[in-house]
Amino acid sequence: MNKIPTLLLLALVAASCGDSGSGPSGATTNIAVTLPSVLKIGETAQATAIATTSGGGGKPLSVGWRSDSPLVATVDNTGMVTGVTNGLANIFIVSDGVSGTKSLRVVPNYQGQWAGGFTTSAATPFPSDAYQHMCAGFVPQTTLLLTMTFTQNGQAVNGQFIASGLVPSSFTSLVNGDGGIDIRASNTTNPFQYDFTWRIAAPSTSGSFGFMRGTVSIVRTGSAGLVGGCNIEASSVALNKTSG
Repeated sequence: MNKIPTLLLLALVAASCGDSGSGPSGATTNIAVTLPSVLKIGETAQATAIATTSGGGGKPLSVGWRSDSPLVATVDNTGMVTGVTNGLANIFIVSDGVSGTKSLRVVPNYQGQWAGGFTTSAATPFPSDAYQHMCAGFVPQTTLLLTMTFTQNGQAVNGQFIASGLVPSSFTSLVNGDGGIDIRASNTTNPFQYDFTWRIAAPSTSGSFGFMRGTVSIVRTGSAGLVGGCNIEASSVALNKTSG
């Protein structure tokens, strides 16, 4: 028999008040809950549950659902779950004092096309100032155009971006615990090689609208025997969602 977590005790007691009891098929011994393990913010899914009884049969449970973290994910009495904000929640149902629980991760919704820019804060040549020519085109406090296109499957975010006319390789990133993503991609446009590292914070979204910020570090080096390079930093990345 499953143990009922202490933190859920009060909620389980309340949920079991309306329980129909063991009935002719016997008492509940186990509950199997079916629900996707990841939902995007604003996404919904139907939870279902089958209770195994001491008589060896199975019975569906349709009402009495609860969430231990309604600020992260809500669930109505019939099991319709909605992702609210980034985080973790347990969705559960009770029968004969036995709980069936499914852990759920809610992640931000990156899906769609985003457009904006990034403002360079520094462009530092290496190995010395003699290689300043390697920083040409990246003037501090200059805002450059940026677009990003994302597809998303649960925690996995796939996509591509265009930064100041450069089109690096596509990427796949997993949503971090704080809801942000880290993106690494490269581009070769002779005579330069560009290596991008983006840190994008969790976007704020509402329907087809959204906004997100981040930072980027770009390393430009020579791709055809060109010596030296430039480290470009942009602490201000701002993007608006243009389509879902």
